[in-house]
Amino acid sequence: MPVVARRCGIRGVVTWLATMNDGRRDVQGGGPLQPGDIILMHFRPDLRQNLEVPLDAARAAGLQPAPLEEYLTPA
Repeated sequence: MPVVARRCGIRGVVTWLATMNDGRRDVQGGGPLQPGDIILMHFRPDLRQNLEVPLDAARAAGLQPAPLEEYLTPA
């Protein structure tokens, strides 16, 4: 992490590999889900569909979804 960001109190940066929109998962570089991949989603009218698609893909890949906060160090 850049020194300037650290001096401003930023302790970590979260990036994502995939996004969900309109029931479609777009993955940077393509390919299947891997352990640790982060999927960005927004509270939109299509949220239910956007949740079902990656959950089904995770199950098919034998992965267990987890909340991001489980992997972040508390302040």
